[in-house]
Amino acid sequence: MKTFTYDELLDNLEGFHPYDSGRCDSGIRNDILKSQIIEYLDSLTEEDHRILLYRIVRKLYLAEEALIWLGRCFRYYKLA
Repeated sequence: MKTFTYDELLDNLEGFHPYDSGRCDSGIRNDILKSQIIEYLDSLTEEDHRILLYRIVRKLYLAEEALIWLGRCFRYYKLA
């Protein structure tokens, strides 16, 4: 089984997304690599899977700039 570093995994997942979303002109189409990633993800323990998902979500959707902005909004609107 092929293993992936976090950065390799994230780069590949980000590359697959456009193609898998229906954009034929961009993204990665590599069925062998995709099956290797699926096999790797299936081999993770529940805890490792949870940690990986946390890291991906944190990087893609909760960037440091977004967290700083959100904190400012909370303080400005007295939400916290």
